[in-house]
This record gives sequence, structure tokens and C-alpha cells, in this order.
Amino acid sequence: MGKHYVDKDLLHQALVESKKKGDLTRNAWTYLITMIEDGVIRKYSTLSDDDKQDAISSVKHDLCKYWKGFRESGVMQTMINRNFMIGEYISINIVNYGNILLIPYKKISGGELKFIGVWDDGKIIIQKDECINELSDGVLKLYFEIGIDKNKTMTNIKNSILNYEDIVELTVNKTIGRLTFMDKINEEKESLKSNFMVCSIHPDNEYEYVNLHLIQSTVIPEKYKVDKHLTNIDPFEEVYFSKPSPAFNYFTSFMENAIRKSIGENNPENTKNGRTISLNINENNNGFYNI
Repeated sequence: MGKHYVDKDLLHQALVESKKKGDLTRNAWTYLITMIEDGVIRKYSTLSDDDKQDAISSVKHDLCKYWKGFRESGVMQTMINRNFMIGEYISINIVNYGNILLIPYKKISGGELKFIGVWDDGKIIIQKDECINELSDGVLKLYFEIGIDKNKTMTNIKNSILNYEDIVELTVNKTIGRLTFMDKINEEKESLKSNFMVCSIHPDNEYEYVNLHLIQSTVIPEKYKVDKHLTNIDPFEEVYFSKPSPAFNYFTSFMENAIRKSIGENNPENTKNGRTISLNINENNNGFYNI
């Protein structure tokens, strides 16, 4: 049978349509199967026929489960270097929607349960009896608890935004400490006008814990100062969303990763061209894997 090729533009359009519908369309599935059976699998010419079929089955299985990881609109990626501190928060401005604030808090005990670290008018830190997501003056405020470490906090951020993924979608990669936000309101071109900012109530971190219960607005003592920024983006730097990877690039990497996983599961000692297969994440290419 002759080799079939996939039109990259048609593939991309089919996947964008699928994301809008929430299910893979017939055309999208056909394109993806053609990619693996007539394209990507051919790179692994040293595999036996049985191993190739196992690898193709592995790809199909992962496609059914994880295809929605494809991003069809503008994205913003940021690396989390450490855990959040009280007073730091994330501001996301989605064009044609408005501002979204991701605000951390800590629970404190003593009588009635209190929440500390919630900001008021961007100037002072206050205590509240509860932290409930709210839409106030056109600003959507989403609260998340600071966990015992940054990975737990990243999970809490993800949970806080789950009910709003028709506005902004969040993918968390705790292995490398990365958050990826996607504009769900706008088409790709318009979404590139959306922006992201990491903020603090006090630009110089002029706040501190007092007996781990109270917060005072003061010059922070040397022992409390952080030695690195919260993210790889400077505080108060406005960064715009960028173009997502084309569907062809995304799913080529996706399929190759699934094949390598299949090879590893079926033949742990397998090698490629005399070299042991290993994976590492290319952080400069939307998390694609290199071999």
C-alpha cells in the first residue's frame, strides 16, 4: 500500500474543531492514525512487526486519553521556582473577558478558623473567615491554599481553576515545575493580546510572618528574604500569551513519546542504533521530549 501523507493545516483545523466540540472528530482521528501508521512509526525501522503493532496500540490508547492536551489557542508558560508566600499572586488578563486573580492564602487556627493572606484593594493584607471564589467589580478572584511545598500548591492552583476552564485552561507539570495557561475565550490571533503578571502587594516583599499567625506590613528582616523570584518572570513584568505549537508538531512528539514508552515496557533492554533509549524534556519547545 502506498504511503499516505497528512496535510498539516487540515490536521490543525480538525484538532481545533475537536477541542471546541470536546470530542475527536472522525477527520481528526483519521489524520492522527495516518500520522502514526504511515509516518512516525517508520522512524523505528529496527523494531519487529509485533513491537511496531504494540507501539501503535500504545499510541492509540494515549491519544484516546490525552489528546486534549493539544492547545489550540494562545498559551502562557511559567516556571515555579519555589513555594508561594503570603502577598504574592498571579494576575491574568483575558482579552474580551477581563482580569482573573489567583490569590494564595494560609489557614490559621485559634478560635474560629481564619484565612490569612487575602489582599484588599491591593494595599493591605487581611484576615477572612472564609475564602470563596468571587466575581467582584469585573474581577474574578480565585483562591488557593499554600501547600506544604510548591508541588502541592500547584495542585491547589489547578483545583481552584477547574470550574473556570471555559475561560482559562491550566496544565500543571510538577516534574519540571511549570504552569501552562491557555486562553479559552478567544481564537488564536486574538488570544495573543491576553497577558500574565506575577504580583506582590509589596513590590519588595515588605511583609513577614509573626509567630506564623499574623502578618505585619514592615521591612522584611534579612532572614525572611527570598533568594529567588517566585517564577522565571520578574515581578510586575507584563508578558503576553504566545502561539501554541502546531498540531502536527505536538502530536509527532506525543506519538514518539508513546512509542518510546511502549519500547521500554516491552523491551527494557532495547537500544536504538546501539544507544540506550533515554528521555529528556526540551523545555524550550513546549515540553516536547527529546531522545
